[in-house]
Amino acid sequence: MRRIWSVAIPRDGRDEDSWRRIGDVVRGWSRRATITPVGDVMWLADTESAEVADALSDELAALRVEPLRSARTVYDDEDYAEADLIGVFGVDLTLDPPFVLDADRALTPDPPCPRCGHHDAFDVRVSEPLRIDPTLLDGRAADGSRPGPRGWEVANLPTGGLLLSARLLDRFEAAGIRGLEREPVLHPDGRVSRRAAAIRAGTVVLTPCPRHTRIEGDPFCPVCGTAHGSLDGFFWMPRGAVGDADAVSRHPHGAAMLYLSRRAYDLLDGVPGVRRGDPVRICAD
Repeated sequence: MRRIWSVAIPRDGRDEDSWRRIGDVVRGWSRRATITPVGDVMWLADTESAEVADALSDELAALRVEPLRSARTVYDDEDYAEADLIGVFGVDLTLDPPFVLDADRALTPDPPCPRCGHHDAFDVRVSEPLRIDPTLLDGRAADGSRPGPRGWEVANLPTGGLLLSARLLDRFEAAGIRGLEREPVLHPDGRVSRRAAAIRAGTVVLTPCPRHTRIEGDPFCPVCGTAHGSLDGFFWMPRGAVGDADAVSRHPHGAAMLYLSRRAYDLLDGVPGVRRGDPVRICAD
């Protein structure tokens, strides 16, 4: 694994001359950092050196620019080989018309976290079964990719959770995968879908083990699980918190930020649209 430090400079209404001068400074660091222009609205510099990020930020400060600083851990195949749990994402079917037809009615926003004040798009409660457009499971994804012969079998939902095909859910059940709950979704006419269901983890772990996990900056919120600092290395979960579950969520509602055990994740091998998230390690209590 390796650490990446990022320096981001949003345009924020700066005039052409100011924006050009900022661009000249940032491009001058191209031998020491990876420089990415994001359209005409942001400059982004990524580096594996905290010292380089500090020096670039200091030079920008001379222009009265306050860049956005962040750091992240990038994992490689060896890290995933060590992982006990692996984050999982599906295909993005956020299209027009939408994949989920009743999001405005079925999803109720949570209030901000009473501890840290955080709130994002995944902080919603499902008040009734989601109605999906099943035809989109056989069409192009938002990135233009096409499904396999069975259509898309793992798709992202606006809750941050996943929709899994009935075939995969039956495969999980036959393999004895523990702690994965299924919730019905409906067709536009109100019939329960026999093709797919939403899933949720029965086990939720919001904060990492404080003995094994390294964090730069503020800790994770114990109420909503939001990271207020930067994770340096693995997110470690205590065995006592995970138990024997094969599915664990790092979100209070159990749908978003879903992680599967290695044996569960391996059952998704070769399924079109499946993407792996961060690896997680489990430690003894």
